[in-house]
Amino acid sequence: MSSSYENLAFQRKVNDALTAVERILAIEKKPLIAGEVEHTYGAKYELVNSVSNVAIIAYMNALEKIGLDADVLKAIDDSTPTTLCFDASTTCKFLEKKVVDVPMDRSYEETVETKSTGLLGNTKTKRVSKVVQHIEEWHYKVETSWCVSIYSAADVAQKRVLKSRVGSTTLITQSKEMPLPEHKDHEPIELSLTWLMQQIDKTPQLTSNFRVNVEENKTKTPRRNEAAQNAIDFADHLKGWCGSVSVFMSKLELDILHRHNPAKNEPKAKISLRKTCNLGEKIFNPVL
Repeated sequence: MSSSYENLAFQRKVNDALTAVERILAIEKKPLIAGEVEHTYGAKYELVNSVSNVAIIAYMNALEKIGLDADVLKAIDDSTPTTLCFDASTTCKFLEKKVVDVPMDRSYEETVETKSTGLLGNTKTKRVSKVVQHIEEWHYKVETSWCVSIYSAADVAQKRVLKSRVGSTTLITQSKEMPLPEHKDHEPIELSLTWLMQQIDKTPQLTSNFRVNVEENKTKTPRRNEAAQNAIDFADHLKGWCGSVSVFMSKLELDILHRHNPAKNEPKAKISLRKTCNLGEKIFNPVL
């Protein structure tokens, strides 16, 4: 049942994508699903090659946004394994202690008598006072730094940083205990780029040269062959790496927000990392 539902959902997304593509193509061009077009068996291999190369170029376009540009690619030694690495660390530093006056919902009324020597005698007035609670706050500076780097073989010390950032915020608690460790290096999140680098032709155009070897004994069908399986495995690993980085950032944000407890209520942020990380779910990519 689950497999049938997933197939129907995928088919519906494909149909929606085809409808969207028709709007930008010339009138005489009509996109169709490969299975609905008359073709030879050899054309299936060409389709696998074409779709895989499109996927590889899409990967490179995405990785270029985090610093893996043409200059970096040309400097990579293809004879050794290549690894993409996400590193992050957090620090927590005490800033100050404050006492905050927080008005309560309760109030009380008292009568004040003012003595007078005049003819009217003493006067009485009523005064309403608001109950105020004095709450102690501890303020901390939480700083997070992360970087995406690339290195060859096991030479992590010689890694090349592609992109990095440092961000900080003020964390307020009502306890004198440190809310987070003073310093923490998080476990690196790594992705092997060796297969991807082997598919890139380092000419000035940086073209993709993926191709299924139809002469190889292990090649059974357009799907059942080593090249196609390696392409699918890399797509799964890349998706897993992106997912792990996304989960890390979201959990880090939630961890800080969960401990943030100021005496006075603060307006909630309109945008969270979780919402931005989920934007990709709205993008349908039928390639691999």
